[in-house]
Amino acid sequence: MTIISRKVVPLDAPHVAAPARVAARAFADDPMFTYIFPDSALRPKLLGRFMTAALRYGSLFGTVSTTTDNAGSAIWLVPNQTTVTPVRMLRSGMAALPVTIGVAAFRRFLQVVDYGDRVHSEIVREPHWYLLNLAVDPPRQRQGIASALIAPVLARADRDQQPCYLETNNPSNLPFYTKHGFEVAHTGQVPNNGPALWAMLRRPQAS
Repeated sequence: MTIISRKVVPLDAPHVAAPARVAARAFADDPMFTYIFPDSALRPKLLGRFMTAALRYGSLFGTVSTTTDNAGSAIWLVPNQTTVTPVRMLRSGMAALPVTIGVAAFRRFLQVVDYGDRVHSEIVREPHWYLLNLAVDPPRQRQGIASALIAPVLARADRDQQPCYLETNNPSNLPFYTKHGFEVAHTGQVPNNGPALWAMLRRPQAS
């Protein structure tokens, strides 16, 4: 019998390679990343490089959780630190993405980010938590791991009476987030034939 581990622990910042591979598998067919990396043969490698940079960014400027058996990860940016700035990108290695993933892919990534930033700034202006990324290894999905990964921050946000915000490009994610108290605050599409985008906001829940 397979034992499912749902013990959530902080990510050890220097050890992002394995979680990055898991995240790359989780997002292999996600509309955002099929848009950024249209070549399916190259996507796994490039997506792994992208996720490595994202996890480093989260470790430096937010909080990253995983499980003891590396079944998934959640990257949150903390209140008052939810803007991805050039200086922070440089420190985390994200500024090297034009080299590591290619200039064309980086431009498509910026198109998604620019649109998301505009939506984000319009929807929530007070201090809030920003769920930058939530990934669970495909064989481990639908086992409660995603819920376990986001639960600590949701509880903290409720305690501190702060909202939580996220964006998703995959409509199949909407029921999961709705179950956890998020509501759709915006529906749109990234310009230049980019993917659809749903912005979701969760107001603090009563205990």
